[in-house]
Amino acid sequence: MDEVAKADQIILDQFKKFDINGDGSISLDEFKAVFMKLGATEAEAVATFQGVDINGDGKAEIPEFVAWLAKKPTSDIGDTANTTAWGAKIFPNGICGEKLDLLLAEDYQSSMSPDLTHLLEGSGAMDLYMQMVGEIRISPKGADLALSTENVASVVDKYRANFRKHDVLMFLCRKLQTNNGYCYYKWLEFADAKTNPYYAPQEVFKPKQIEESLALGWGSKVMPPGVYGEKLEGWKNPDYKNLIPMPLYNFLESKNAVSVYNAMLDEVLRNPKGVDFALKSKEVAKLVQKYRPAFRAKAVNIFSCRYLQIDARMHIYHKWVEFTCMQASGVYVPAESYNPDGTIGVAGHR
Repeated sequence: MDEVAKADQIILDQFKKFDINGDGSISLDEFKAVFMKLGATEAEAVATFQGVDINGDGKAEIPEFVAWLAKKPTSDIGDTANTTAWGAKIFPNGICGEKLDLLLAEDYQSSMSPDLTHLLEGSGAMDLYMQMVGEIRISPKGADLALSTENVASVVDKYRANFRKHDVLMFLCRKLQTNNGYCYYKWLEFADAKTNPYYAPQEVFKPKQIEESLALGWGSKVMPPGVYGEKLEGWKNPDYKNLIPMPLYNFLESKNAVSVYNAMLDEVLRNPKGVDFALKSKEVAKLVQKYRPAFRAKAVNIFSCRYLQIDARMHIYHKWVEFTCMQASGVYVPAESYNPDGTIGVAGHR
């Protein structure tokens, strides 16, 4: 297949994703259904459709769709070189995106999308962008952690005000994909502040975000203020440092306790009997008991928790850990806390 035929097929495949009923045109409802799945609000979807529906007849034909795509960088329409594993992120007009993994490429400047290049050059912010990317790339924590949320967030926060002086809004975004394991996809978004002064992406990373509940197989465990939960499944992944839930990471970072958390999980991965053995209820309880003094020295308390779900189909234990801010939560002990001796509740936590 030659290059032209490949391009035509890509466009046709994109059109078919929107043409849900296969009638050869895209209605507003079809466009909204697809666009909102990709993270846009209904208002953004409607506004974007108005730009697609050139003749205003309430439906988008292939020529109109092609004209719309021609105005957008390939990264916005799902090009394989610049899309996320969870699907294409389609940006509203005037918004540009850049995947973080591209920042480590040797020729990262040439990999920038046309829209991002145009925005940064037009606003006089290209040199600022290159300076920021350079700082991300030379992270003192090493290349492996250069694109960690912690590192990128600190650099982005440092440069955000300077970008704003150039009328450019910048956001660090992160989305958790859970279909085949737990994995965060991270990217930067840029907006022209003159045309999109109030824009904020749905997936923006919020350092002050508070986790309200922990989704478990038996329902959601609602956490009191100052309490954060994490399921144990993520501890099986060697890349756990990038999989820690945002609210928990931000809490531990604020208490300077990330190093204690990392040491504890490193011990799980190094267990001579294997990770599955290390994550047995009593083993986790013993590990938590071992590291509790180190966490408490940082004003953090930690609990291993277990809940037995019994219904007509199964008997299954759900296991997780809870971290608390000792100043905010006082003498909090989760009702499902599990102790090394097999007891449940307060015993062993004083």
